[in-house]
Amino acid sequence: MPTPTNLTLKRGDTGKWDIAFTRKVLLNGLLVDAPADITGSVVRFTAKKLATDLDAVAVVRKDSAGVGGVVITNAGGGIARVTVPPGDSAILTDPVTNLSWDAQITEQDGTVTTVLEGTLIVSADITQAS
Repeated sequence: MPTPTNLTLKRGDTGKWDIAFTRKVLLNGLLVDAPADITGSVVRFTAKKLATDLDAVAVVRKDSAGVGGVVITNAGGGIARVTVPPGDSAILTDPVTNLSWDAQITEQDGTVTTVLEGTLIVSADITQAS
């Protein structure tokens, strides 16, 4: 299970995060993290009010395939950038909203792995630019 990672975002701002995908490899008798080659893989980023919500009602739903919002910036080095546009969080009305999020990769052979997860903390904005 991935170590929880918290992300923060002001409501109505653009969120951008780089995600590094790694694999455990045996190096000189030690198990270490090494960059995963994600060439040909699909990366997904999803944030929901409740982890049990259906993907269809997620507040944020991005991928590197049909939906968009995720760009693999360095496939050989295992790096993808997630971009969340202002409209995704602008709909949240509470002063603070905690969303459960995760990042998954589907490899060419169909293997699905959740690599990161945590809480996306969306706080109220002061300036409400349009």
